[in-house]
Amino acid sequence: MEKTKLLNQLTALPQTQITQGLTLSYAPSSIKFEGKIYNLQVPLRCAFEQEENYYIIKNELLDIVGTGLNPEEAENSFFQEFAYIYTRYNELPNEKLSNRILQIKNILNFLVKTVA
Repeated sequence: MEKTKLLNQLTALPQTQITQGLTLSYAPSSIKFEGKIYNLQVPLRCAFEQEENYYIIKNELLDIVGTGLNPEEAENSFFQEFAYIYTRYNELPNEKLSNRILQIKNILNFLVKTVA
């Protein structure tokens, strides 16, 4: 998997500079998972954090959280969750979704420009 600019920058930082409680902005313009590329209309603004021995990427609007022992694992976990909810929510008819999930589905469908 190709590293994003943020992950390249984080890998280059001395470990002491990534401290617990620090929140960075993370905004991928595409989501790549299992051979699919979800090209987004706008970058998806997320929070990137380190808590104890875990890295966390989360987007509160979509209720997506990815975690890992390193930044690459957290990104892959986030991308996996994004791909799963995008696919799953679009498989289900709107009548079967709660109001909150329907809102997330609509945001996802607006956000994703193309899937290649």
